[in-house]
Amino acid sequence: MSIARRARLVAPLALASLFVGTFGAGCASASDPSSAPQPLGTSTARIIGGTTDTSDTFVVGIYNQGIGGICSGTLLAKNLVLTARHCVSDTTQTVDCSPSGYYTPKVTRDYGPSNFQVTTSQDMNTGSASWYGVSRVYVLDDQSCPNSGNVDCDLCGADLAMLELDGNGGYPSATPVAPAFAPPAVGELHAAIGYGCQQPEPTCGNVGQRMTIDTQVTGLAGYDLETNGKIAGGDSGGPYFDRASKAVYAVTSRGPQDASAGLYTRVDVHLDWIIAKAKLAAQDGGYTAPAWTNQAPPAKPAPPLALGETCTANAECVALDPAMAPGVCHRFSPSVPDRRCSEVCTTSFPCPSGFDCVTGYCWPHADNPPQLDAGPAQPDTATVDDTGAASGDDAGAGDAASPVVVTPSTKSGGGCSVEAPADRPPRPMPWIVGAAVAMAALVRRRRG
Repeated sequence: MSIARRARLVAPLALASLFVGTFGAGCASASDPSSAPQPLGTSTARIIGGTTDTSDTFVVGIYNQGIGGICSGTLLAKNLVLTARHCVSDTTQTVDCSPSGYYTPKVTRDYGPSNFQVTTSQDMNTGSASWYGVSRVYVLDDQSCPNSGNVDCDLCGADLAMLELDGNGGYPSATPVAPAFAPPAVGELHAAIGYGCQQPEPTCGNVGQRMTIDTQVTGLAGYDLETNGKIAGGDSGGPYFDRASKAVYAVTSRGPQDASAGLYTRVDVHLDWIIAKAKLAAQDGGYTAPAWTNQAPPAKPAPPLALGETCTANAECVALDPAMAPGVCHRFSPSVPDRRCSEVCTTSFPCPSGFDCVTGYCWPHADNPPQLDAGPAQPDTATVDDTGAASGDDAGAGDAASPVVVTPSTKSGGGCSVEAPADRPPRPMPWIVGAAVAMAALVRRRRG
């Protein structure tokens, strides 16, 4: 991909949970179904081209009364559910995973276990749905984050959490599944399952039914993978998995408003954390930990470098679209001794606070402007490999010509907006569904 197509893009995390307001009762175990969340509407529609799923009971629905939100999850052990971090936390309205926003704090509050209930029922709306309380909430600790310097784990490439179920009401009879120890390959077709919206936003449609669809892997990065879509609000935390082996590759995190793509957090890069918590849950539940907890987790990939950090190759830097293309490792001038992870800047798209626009790319202000040679530095037109050996260019093959920024179009979603280059497909947008959607569904049900 040429630098000409890397227009600066503020890419907020498109959280795929469904915020349904604060109505609904408190948490309850399966032994107390009367205090389960209020039904949110019924439907026989299919989820954006998918089908009703009645057999994969290891995929569960999650209700968070703290934020009035619906999410999805996966049963990894008899009392342990894997889901998304933003399903158990309050986050900033815009969760920016672009190079300039990668390290910014994003989690403002974590909710305690009493806020959550879990069901294995295919339809969360029915009065017969069995609900299980939660005794513990696990979120990624600093040692398991891609960016260990961020105390709230950043969410970008680390959007994982786990719920330990309260054993007082018994555990679900569903058979748990295992996490995958390696990612899928680009081009493979696997399954996504969730309880989310059955139409693209902002319509959303009905929610609360477990639906499934096969989607293809279209991109793979160190901590994320991307598919060709069909997930929506409320599918957050649900699995992307192999239908034959049931191995879970990733957890639904975010996507564009039109559901044309889906971004997931890979589980294989966080297996050290998942295994440790699974063993704790087994101790609490009084059972033998699953056999997969005895396997050695694979080595973690190197954490991506954010805006302004010293680099040697494009692949080391945070990208605007992390699962599709590398970032930009830019040399500002032959006389500048090192390269920096950067992004394109113009008058219309200035650098963030703390950075200066130097020869069309952002440079950290604290390091003072680099000593440039006469005339602006221009990338070489020849193909350059990722060794950083060539001067005055970006360290990546095929990145030729000077930076030309494509005029972006602005799209809005959930009260937020994101600029998308006109010559590229829509990228992740804020995927926040307001309380009015679910409230309307509740009103329709009561009138019916």
